Amino acid sequence: MKLVKHPDVFLKQNTHQIEFPLDILNKKLIADMIQAMYNNDGIGLAANQIGYNARIFVMDVSNEKDNPQVFINPVIEKQAKEKLTQGEGCLSCPGK
Repeated sequence: MKLVKHPDVFLKQNTHQIEFPLDILNKKLIADMIQAMYNNDGIGLAANQIGYNARIFVMDVSNEKDNPQVFINPVIEKQAKEKLTQGEGCLSCPGK
C-alpha cells in the first residue's frame, strides 16, 4: 500500500465520519492500515495517509509491535498550551 506524501493536497482535505456498526470495507481498511503502519516501521497512521478520507487512525507504541489500537471519529477535547519543538516521525513526511 502506497503512502500519500507531503505536500500532497489530499492530506489537507477534511475526513468523513465513520458510521457504526462498521461495515466490511471499513474493517478491511483498518486491517490494511495496521499492516501498512507495521510495513513502514511506523507507530501510527491515519486513513488519509493511505488515500482514504475516513476519520480513523491506528497506532502501536508497544515495544513488541503487537498491540495495535484503533481510533474512530476521534475528537480533540483540549489542547495543551505548550508547544513541542522536536521533529515528528510522520510517515507522510518526505524522506520517510
